[in-house]
Amino acid sequence: MTMAKISFMIALCIFAVYAADLKCTNYLCGGLDNGQCAKQTVTDDNVTINLNPCKDGYFCDIHFNEDPDVCSEKKLIAHLYPGEYCSDNLECLSGLCNVTSNTTSNKYCIGKVLGDSCTQNIDCNPNLYCDTASNTCLAAKKLGETCNNNCIAGLLCHGGQCIALGSIKKGESATMISACETFYIVDGLCSKGPALVKNGSESGPILCTDGCTYLTAKGDSVVEDCQCGRTSTGLKLCSPGYGDISMSDVLISQ
Repeated sequence: MTMAKISFMIALCIFAVYAADLKCTNYLCGGLDNGQCAKQTVTDDNVTINLNPCKDGYFCDIHFNEDPDVCSEKKLIAHLYPGEYCSDNLECLSGLCNVTSNTTSNKYCIGKVLGDSCTQNIDCNPNLYCDTASNTCLAAKKLGETCNNNCIAGLLCHGGQCIALGSIKKGESATMISACETFYIVDGLCSKGPALVKNGSESGPILCTDGCTYLTAKGDSVVEDCQCGRTSTGLKLCSPGYGDISMSDVLISQ
């Protein structure tokens, strides 16, 4: 047996041991007292996390110490960008939330408008950008227009031109995976990504035992580690590949 074959066999053995020893956390809803939101229980066999939702205006301050974590009142910190929903001026990076609106869905952070002075893109309202030459909020570039990472929302600046996400066909050249309809690139070309090898007509989450096998467009097999799903029984699962329909649907919907 050659050294290459021996090295390959050793690698397979190591991978098989890892896959067999991987233990996934059990996630359970409930099982906590009122006001408690998270608790981690560790035994020799497994780890279990119990979770409870917090009421409006509170968040789960998770530390996973010996005692269960409790819901704490939210502190208003500026972290929201122009266009994001808000409930108070203090939540917005701009310091302005149109709180006079009567409906929650119409309350959003207000940024600077067209022609206002700015120092960065996040100062400006959606579909505007901060022009560094004039430090002014200008209209973002539209489909087909020349760009420098300043396209309107939903478009991508690729090769100096605003294009739609996932608009470059398989077999055509691209420099960014988000530009490809397949969301995958091989040797500079948009290509079909690896697809998960299933047993028969499996659908939904695929259980993992000794690793997950994916088949590339060139017919090569690639084995990846099992992934832990956030389930009540600590299941080990296989993630869909970029070549799977389920993954493509998710990427396109984004």
